[in-house]
Amino acid sequence: MISIYDVEGVRALLLDFYEKAWKSTYETRRIFEQIGYELTTSAINTVPLLQNLNNVDTLYAGPIARAGCGLFRPPVIKLLEKTCTANGIMFESFGMGLRRSENPLRNPAIVYWNTLRRISDLNLSSSTILLYEMGEATGSTIEGAINELRRLKAPPHNVVVLIGAACIDQTKSRLEAVAPGLNLVIGSRWRYDDTPGPTQYYLTHVLNDDWTPVSPRDWGRCVSDMIDMAAVDSFIEWIRETLQISPSEQKMLRQAWSSKINEKIFSPRS
Repeated sequence: MISIYDVEGVRALLLDFYEKAWKSTYETRRIFEQIGYELTTSAINTVPLLQNLNNVDTLYAGPIARAGCGLFRPPVIKLLEKTCTANGIMFESFGMGLRRSENPLRNPAIVYWNTLRRISDLNLSSSTILLYEMGEATGSTIEGAINELRRLKAPPHNVVVLIGAACIDQTKSRLEAVAPGLNLVIGSRWRYDDTPGPTQYYLTHVLNDDWTPVSPRDWGRCVSDMIDMAAVDSFIEWIRETLQISPSEQKMLRQAWSSKINEKIFSPRS
């Protein structure tokens, strides 16, 4: 079983993004930062794993790029550092990037970046891990991230995934199978488009009193604004405000994200 914690108040922020803030990188980042803070505050107050840190040596927290970087901003880090100080444990930030695999309904996303790999012989068995993801559709990205953390000895029950928008009704059974014990903090419930075409795997319906249709948006594109290489470099500098990224990682990310320049409005998401 997985544990799910719904967060009040985030849906309104998401709808603000979908309706108008997506047109502005500044406004997108402002809203995403608010969402990240709301998710973190709720997680600290409601998830039992974060209320009893007596046997934890370190709390690791970090975003799944690109969109998750918008959630993991300085106010979130200050909040987590305060929590760790109060519990007498260490805090470390990290970053992770995954790319869509063939057939995301069956295959996990592929990790292309994980700053934790820099630490030799890292064992996360006594650590608590927070992962920040803006949206979850098929569950492919979460499965890929959990597989990566397992290689570092982190069991799913020690992981909390904080998600702005989640299609949990469509992916709960998958996540329960691949990550039993996982903790999910969800800002809003959605459904993704499962029909083949340009909007496949995009989130297209949000749960209010009923399922309400919305125009699909690309969170990663909106938060990064990668219109040219200068914008790619600017985005890397922006996420360096919260993550330590080595020169070799910056070079790798620059190359990986260059393909995002002028990407089409609709491209499949995982």
